[in-house]
Amino acid sequence: KTLDHALAIRRYLLLAQGDFVQCLIDLATKELSQDAGEVYRHNMISLVDHAVRQSNAQYHDTEMLERLDVKILTPSPGEVGWDVFQLDYAVTPPIDVVFTPDAMRQYHRAFAFLWRLRRVSHSLSQCWGDQVAFNHQLRRQSISVRQMGTIQMTLHSCYLLRNEMLHWIQNLQSYVLYEVLEHSWQGFTSSSFVDLDAIVASHELYLTRLQEGAFLTPKRSLLLAAIHRLLDLVMTFVATQENIHASITAEHMAPAGSGVFDTERGTLLERYSIDQLSSGFTQQIGELLQALDGVTPGHGLELRYLSCRLDYNEFYSVT
Repeated sequence: KTLDHALAIRRYLLLAQGDFVQCLIDLATKELSQDAGEVYRHNMISLVDHAVRQSNAQYHDTEMLERLDVKILTPSPGEVGWDVFQLDYAVTPPIDVVFTPDAMRQYHRAFAFLWRLRRVSHSLSQCWGDQVAFNHQLRRQSISVRQMGTIQMTLHSCYLLRNEMLHWIQNLQSYVLYEVLEHSWQGFTSSSFVDLDAIVASHELYLTRLQEGAFLTPKRSLLLAAIHRLLDLVMTFVATQENIHASITAEHMAPAGSGVFDTERGTLLERYSIDQLSSGFTQQIGELLQALDGVTPGHGLELRYLSCRLDYNEFYSVT
């Protein structure tokens, strides 16, 4: 049953079971947005169980589902639930010969990276919904033409930057899903499992390919650092947009003449912060593309393919 257990780990720890992962994110967003110290394992186990029952995971082998577990990592100052939550898979004899503690550590590291990608992608999707809802709300307000023009320019900058960030994260996720996870899995399942040593060797090769493709090896550390900087920038943008919506809402919900907020001046400052984020994002993308182009010829062809997808029209190259 080695392949069955590997498939289960792929579905849950490597987030290949898309409907289950989406259900879990939808159910757990509120809980995971809390301070890390307020997130408890028993609550998350309950949410994982709900996600299983609401997705096609409910039809999977009961033995595999019973091994699905939750870990809450020791939090550091400033972390939220997203940073300390981790799915786990219980390994017992005899499968621990293949799924060794070191192998499980590699799976957990891959989960942390993939989970962060999904979190950021989910945040950008929510961001779009907030943009649409806020735009409808804004149209019902009595705002001068001059003020509305200034506000709309700021919101338009938000739309453009969100779309740019979404293009990046979607292409990165597509690369990881198809060029790394799927390709590595196909190589593993097509191996000849003639004996236990062959199974162990094939599994180790599978993990090596997965780690290298997902930027999780020491030689890909610069690429991983560049990706994390971009992910941080995206989350900063999401928070900035929330602040922009809140400040504009507060101004137009305040009593007339209260002098709570200078709309035009405040919106111009907010647009400046968005422009700064946009410039930073462009710069960081450029650095990532340079790192991708620096991959040794003959190694990492998938990375060169990723580079082409991220900058298919050479926009960042010209910039």
